[in-house]
Amino acid sequence: MSKVNGISKRLCVVGIVMAVLVSAFTSTPVSASSVTISASSTSIGLGESVLFTSIITIDPPYSPKWFLNSTEVPRAHEGNWTFTPTEEGVYLVYLYVTAEWGGGGTSNVITITVEGTAPSVVISASATSVDAGQPVLFTSSISGVPSPYSLHWFVNSTEIPGANGDSLTYTPTLGGVCLVNLYVSGEGGGAWQSNGITLTVSAEPTTPEGLTIGIMMLLSAVAVIVSTSYFRKRPSTAFCGS
Repeated sequence: MSKVNGISKRLCVVGIVMAVLVSAFTSTPVSASSVTISASSTSIGLGESVLFTSIITIDPPYSPKWFLNSTEVPRAHEGNWTFTPTEEGVYLVYLYVTAEWGGGGTSNVITITVEGTAPSVVISASATSVDAGQPVLFTSSISGVPSPYSLHWFVNSTEIPGANGDSLTYTPTLGGVCLVNLYVSGEGGGAWQSNGITLTVSAEPTTPEGLTIGIMMLLSAVAVIVSTSYFRKRPSTAFCGS
């Protein structure tokens, strides 16, 4: 009887060991389904951005690596990644996660379609050097920016209240140097900045020195002529008058 009990115990131990080994070899601590990514959009215009987010159920510590068209993206080692394409086309994005304990997992693949021309925001000015109080007209040329969008004019990095049109009439009141920019923000995301225009403003109207002397001489001559004519026509007592 004792021999039977001994054999039973041995078989039980062997069964437990085999169960542990089977579990170790058949279970996969990290699989492709443990890493999932999603995108804020899968079809965008050129110059727009896509935010990729991830859900990672791998035991830390681990290292995420984003891949674009099977090429690892430099310095993209976080759970989220923002992609801003500079060329139109079709892009394949996925996330690969490596765990320090030896596991690894690959996410689903997301296809991003990019269409359109690169956004462009250019402004020009009717003048770049004026006197204080003299208005300057700024106009804009916007192309490739997805509609709808809003416009914001800035002077020296400060937004001008109510200046939200495609042109701006700016009248400086003080002398100095002003930097004018136009910012375009898309309702669907994305922002674009125009070139900057430097406006030099003189505190007081300036008149060329030669012209000033000429004007003074002309006024003096007119005064002499008027004075001479007046004295010839009227007696001196009438000029002094009582």
